[in-house]
Amino acid sequence: MNKNSKNIAMGATLSLLMSATGTSLAADNCTIDNIKKAVASDTTIVSATHLTDPVPYCSVEGFVTTQNPGPNNVGFLLGLPDKGWNGRFFFNSVGGSAGFLQTPNAQLIVDGFAVATTDGGHRSSSILDWADLKDEAKALDLARRSMHVSAVAAQAITKSFYNAESMYRYVEGCSGGGQRTLSAARHYPEDYDGFIVEAPGINAGNILAFASATQFMAKNPDAWIPPAKVMMMEQKVNQACGALGGVVPNSLACKFDAASLQCPGADAPDCLTAKQVQTAQLIARGPRSPKGQIYPGAPYTNTTGWIGFYTGMTPPPWSETDLGKAPGGYIISHSFMRGYFGAKYDFVNQFNFNNQKDVDAYLAADSKAQMGQTDADLTGVEKAGHKVIFWHGMSDHGIVYADMIRYYEQLKKTMPGDGRVEKFTRLFAAPGVLHCGGGSGPTDMGPRALDKMVDWVEKGIYPEALVANRTVEPGAKVRQFLSCGYPKVAVYKPKELPKSDPMAPLRGDPAFDANNWACE
Repeated sequence: MNKNSKNIAMGATLSLLMSATGTSLAADNCTIDNIKKAVASDTTIVSATHLTDPVPYCSVEGFVTTQNPGPNNVGFLLGLPDKGWNGRFFFNSVGGSAGFLQTPNAQLIVDGFAVATTDGGHRSSSILDWADLKDEAKALDLARRSMHVSAVAAQAITKSFYNAESMYRYVEGCSGGGQRTLSAARHYPEDYDGFIVEAPGINAGNILAFASATQFMAKNPDAWIPPAKVMMMEQKVNQACGALGGVVPNSLACKFDAASLQCPGADAPDCLTAKQVQTAQLIARGPRSPKGQIYPGAPYTNTTGWIGFYTGMTPPPWSETDLGKAPGGYIISHSFMRGYFGAKYDFVNQFNFNNQKDVDAYLAADSKAQMGQTDADLTGVEKAGHKVIFWHGMSDHGIVYADMIRYYEQLKKTMPGDGRVEKFTRLFAAPGVLHCGGGSGPTDMGPRALDKMVDWVEKGIYPEALVANRTVEPGAKVRQFLSCGYPKVAVYKPKELPKSDPMAPLRGDPAFDANNWACE
């Protein structure tokens, strides 16, 4: 029996003892005085509360005071199930700008994981608030340091609570949370056995993509594309790009131009005006400066995803505080620009994409705040023997899949050697999935990626491919999606379903069955 197995067995023994005695042992241990014995002097335990929903567990809230630069308080929240601890620690890296303590994932608590999270070193009423970037300590904590200090504290508490010397440790995050997860892998590779990085916000040009398109519409209100026309566009794209059951299998292979939808005459519901075509082409082209392309364009596939980031629900003028009506990209652009250039900065009227100095000033400010990931290097993870799984929605318009490929290819250049990077990392693409979820694709990529990571770390099972699912009809038909390890893609190759397959009648459409797809 190896060390991890032995210590997990110790945790299982403790859980059995809890089961035999009810929740009294865990409830008795769930006190501030008991919890604070496990942490260092820089860590303050705010509360230790015994809760009963979804199952009995100990909820621990605390904060770590960071220094140099500092002081700053990094909050964390930890959930420790009373019974059936599975010897695993899971850290949820909240997306956006964090700014709050997210309640532990109920299903993971039920499944026996200890589950933790952090506020990223600041508190805010909005998950799209980067105003604290002007504060050096808070900027560093938000970029990466919060991930490390909260992991150290929460893992120490978990080991003490279950009397375990070691455990399996996993972290998962998307968007801003994906950026912080990748930064943790880059700078603190010993903190986790498995890093699951979803659509990470690691390229400052991503914010400039939001800014260029929303600035254009704010200055040209007649160029705004209403939601009904965006949905019309999605239908046209599906027709042009060979969608199967409403999902385009490979967004990168979809060649579409909004010019094909330009109205031949007067404006109409099933076409775009010349100005609207300009907007669509700008979104799909991506931002440019005098030096050239800044960031890849957003995909046309699942075009309704544009509404959340680019076009919004109502025409300009927009308010940077009204997320329900204004596009998210407009709000995000304001927040980042003001975080870097001051509280009164107005990017719509002050930022000039034709002035390279403006673009360079933004990129320099982002680099100073260390929000991006300019050096693709995971040598530390490789040396530690740990694993990284990336996954990205092919129809992600917030952080585009093409930029994830850029990073992965750069990683292979930084760490040369045939198959070297692929030995400890895998990149999976999810067709039809928007930013961190949503869209017409699978709905359980996150849980399935965690399954693959657990098998890889604990059993040595290499994740060649991943099958994710979407319930098409509640309690009945399930659609499967085959996601292949990059650079392979899933290709539809229908074949007769085996009569012994009990799911065949439920899937119906052959395209809904992963057995009818192959990685090529």
